[in-house]
Amino acid sequence: MLKYGVWDLPGFDYFTAKNPFIGSGGGIRFKVTPKFSSDENEDSTLLVEVWTGEKCYQLSEIKATKNFPFEEKSLYEINVFLNEAKRTVT
Repeated sequence: MLKYGVWDLPGFDYFTAKNPFIGSGGGIRFKVTPKFSSDENEDSTLLVEVWTGEKCYQLSEIKATKNFPFEEKSLYEINVFLNEAKRTVT
């Protein structure tokens, strides 16, 4: 794992291989999912979803979501978003 901030996220290559990533820390859980558009006029994104509690993703209420451009610098921005989510959704 590379350090893009406080949250350990995998390198950008991990997401280019169409892999989602689930992590947790500070009382929150999160999922980062690459979304590839089949429409050439629509950009690909990294979707981040945040929830709390002990339940799995499928059984939880999503407390915060945000789409980021599909580029490596977004991994730094995702760290900022997760820090904010930690303060506001717990």
